[in-house]
Amino acid sequence: MSRLTDSDKAWLLSFESGRNFYNEKMKNSGITEKVYTRCLKKFCDDLGKTPDELLLLKPNVVEVAIMIQKGKTTINPNEADSVLTNYLANYEITQSNKIVMLTTVKSFYSANLRDLAKVTGKSIDAPERKQRSPSVDHCVKLESRMPNARNAFLLWFLESCPVRVGTLEELTWKDLKPLNDAQVPYWIYVKADRLKGHGKGRYKKARHIGFLHSYTVEKMKEYRELKQMGISYNEDSPIFMSYRSNPNGACKGSKMVNFNDAFTDASILAFGDDIQARGVGSFL
Repeated sequence: MSRLTDSDKAWLLSFESGRNFYNEKMKNSGITEKVYTRCLKKFCDDLGKTPDELLLLKPNVVEVAIMIQKGKTTINPNEADSVLTNYLANYEITQSNKIVMLTTVKSFYSANLRDLAKVTGKSIDAPERKQRSPSVDHCVKLESRMPNARNAFLLWFLESCPVRVGTLEELTWKDLKPLNDAQVPYWIYVKADRLKGHGKGRYKKARHIGFLHSYTVEKMKEYRELKQMGISYNEDSPIFMSYRSNPNGACKGSKMVNFNDAFTDASILAFGDDIQARGVGSFL
């Protein structure tokens, strides 16, 4: 599926149902916004319908009355469920994307107060999770193919202190707390508002504590020479910063975007045709 663009978001927000979807399910998470928006747009594009037209497949009481007044006598209250089920069965998308699409469409209807049946999509089995536990040897090979000090630091940061992408984007330099330990020079403490769930509901008491080992800190020191790139920063700046502006929404000196891209090319160069190793080499 394609990356989220400004035009995709504008498309979504141009519909009342899309605005409901955004406000109820997306506005507190950039990652959720990207995934849900691009998935719903693909679903609508493939079906040739707008988000508002999707709602008519699951009409409420008022809409049913209007349809009857207009002479429509055959109204299927489960049409939306059937359309989604047929889509998942017949469109060529990966098993992983089917799960994401199922979640997206159900969330869209839920945000518009029209829940689909719980059994809809139950036949879609989640794919077996990829085993992504890179060894030190994998990391060394990946580092040798990283194009810059930032990406090398990112690699070892995640090896030392794994965090979700949504959290990674929000980390700032002041999150790094020094320790009086040569082997583990820094630790990180992240509160619930920057973790999954943003501190709401069952995630209210969530916390993340992590540590950076000495080799990671060596890579960090090499990366922190950002002035050589013409980039200034302070303790409130994002840890991972963009070296240059690009079409994906990054500006030079702003927070890094598209973390996955940092590993894709390096994995291909490091592991070649070894698909299994390339999968392990993908941290995100």
